[in-house]
Amino acid sequence: MHSKGNSEKSPKTISGGKDWRKWLLPLILVVVVQGLSMLGVFSRLENSLYDYWFKQRGKVNPGENVVILAVDDSSVERIGPLAWPRSIHAHLLELLKDAKVVCFDLTFASEQSPETDKALGDAIAKHGRVILSCKFTFEKDKNGEQVQSLEMPIGSLIDSRPSLGFVNMATDDDNVVRRPTLVDVNYAGSPLPSLATAIVMTAEDIPYDKLILKPGWLEVGKHKIPIDNENRALATFYGPMHTIKTISYADVIEGKVKPEYFKDKIILIGPETAEDHDNYGTPCTASNMVNDGLLPTPGVEIHASIVKSMITDSWYREVSPWLNFLLLFGLVLITFISVSGRGAWVGLFGTLIAAAAALGGAYLAWHAHWWLYGITPLIAVFLTYAGTTAYDFIQAEMEKRKTRAMFSRYVSPDVVDQLMQDPDSIELGGKKQVVTIMFADIRGFTAYSENKDPVDVINRLNDYLTFMTRTIQKHGGTLDKYLGDGLMAFFGALFITRTMWNGPYKQL
Repeated sequence: MHSKGNSEKSPKTISGGKDWRKWLLPLILVVVVQGLSMLGVFSRLENSLYDYWFKQRGKVNPGENVVILAVDDSSVERIGPLAWPRSIHAHLLELLKDAKVVCFDLTFASEQSPETDKALGDAIAKHGRVILSCKFTFEKDKNGEQVQSLEMPIGSLIDSRPSLGFVNMATDDDNVVRRPTLVDVNYAGSPLPSLATAIVMTAEDIPYDKLILKPGWLEVGKHKIPIDNENRALATFYGPMHTIKTISYADVIEGKVKPEYFKDKIILIGPETAEDHDNYGTPCTASNMVNDGLLPTPGVEIHASIVKSMITDSWYREVSPWLNFLLLFGLVLITFISVSGRGAWVGLFGTLIAAAAALGGAYLAWHAHWWLYGITPLIAVFLTYAGTTAYDFIQAEMEKRKTRAMFSRYVSPDVVDQLMQDPDSIELGGKKQVVTIMFADIRGFTAYSENKDPVDVINRLNDYLTFMTRTIQKHGGTLDKYLGDGLMAFFGALFITRTMWNGPYKQL
């Protein structure tokens, strides 16, 4: 590539032809990048970009219709070490009698004393809107096959007729919760609600027969939730730890928060002590916990976020794989057209526009609660830029060498250099120009050659033609053809070079 002034022009081949093989490059890149995407090579990068939009948005006020009572370190210090007598939970239910729903994200799988177990059971039955948690466990049978089982609360609590929901938390490959499972069909053969689903069903008096699972959708009463083939949904997350209103369990027991505050609210009770190890990453948290205070979120708060997503119908959806592919293909094609034959800097400008379109489209889609891939097309755009620029450079260099080799046989190095610097000077179809034509031959060559050895004649002729050719090229001329013992050459047909001006043209 050579520059004129401040603008940059891409190399132009003398032939001026189009190389259709260049179009194989974007097609190959699309196939390769799409294949890698389908294999999950870019999944973590796409997840990180999806999370980035949440972090850039910052915290969102979720309101106070969903409240968490945290079994935290402060409560343990004031009430006593875990596990607490279940009579304490029974007393809590008395204080929360006006709450719309009370959910225990706590395990009651083993018995305590009959008195405390009965006290909690009676309190659950009296309240009438309590959800208890169950948990799926996975073990291997005697044949080495994995078997799913369900860990339930003890029988005396089940007899009090609470609602049930499983607490298992589905994470992606990077151990971040984005797509919580809303129902399970593997254990009972019919939809078993998650803890959050059970909370909403109880809060809105949704009967079990209104929990309907359809391909791509879960209907929970009036709520229609988009799910994947594993019954998972992209929930809305409002912020890191304690974004949702959180009150210490002990503050309620000690009367620091009045029972009237909880009227018609959805209450979730769950652990937040360091020993419980029940914290998870979400799109709103950071891998470095010190970073901006974006601490991992307790499991009970994640359940609360899912409840909020469900009652407000605030879900994200992944776009069709075909739409991701069309975006990838379109941006690769636009980048290729912007770069091919236009030079590196002009092509870079077009590439940056395509890259901005990829990221801007992904953000706008996220803002509309759609997950559109942004990293995959971004990678494809820059690969297209690099590949097309490299291809153009290699082709231009090959064309230059081919042209130089061809013209060097007939014209001087000065003319070849100028021709390579300014290919536009050669016009298809030719042009009118005043030139000097020279014919030269050897006087008396026929008579001379009749009496000489043919080998000597050829050697003498080669010496003469070589000397004449070099002399013509030295003065900027172009050798047209050899005519036996003569030759034809012309001057001024391509360029008037400095050598020509100082030579034959200066003599005119």
